[in-house]
Parts: sequence; structure tokens; C-alpha cells
Amino acid sequence: MNGTHRGPALESLDKHWTESALAAFILAPDSLASLRPRLRELTDRFPDNPMPSYPIPDDHRILLARFLLELR
Repeated sequence: MNGTHRGPALESLDKHWTESALAAFILAPDSLASLRPRLRELTDRFPDNPMPSYPIPDDHRILLARFLLELR
């Protein structure tokens, strides 16, 4: 998956995330974006497409995070 003008590439997320940290980001991206320089930079690069929060059950967020971390 390549990045586009709408957002960054989703491959190799395992270089930047643990499963639990990515699951937390999926739930509340704004709370983590302000704490991590790389996320602030991505927010600045893609200001028209903010990451929405996904208040889904914990087990679903963990499965989603695990799937995203396996993308190559």
C-alpha cells in the first residue's frame, strides 16, 4: 500500500508501533498525535484528512492493529 495525497503508506508500521500502542492510537489518535513528533509531522502533511477515532471493542482494535502491523 503506497501513501497518497490523502494519507501515509500503511506498510512497515511495525517499525514505528507496537500492537498495544497502535490499538491505543486507533481509539484516540488525537491524544497520541500531540505526543509523538512523527505523528505531528504526518498531521501537518495531511491536514485535510485527520485520523478519526474508532471506538470499537478492545478485541477488535487489537485484531485491527495486528493486521496493520503485518502489512509489508
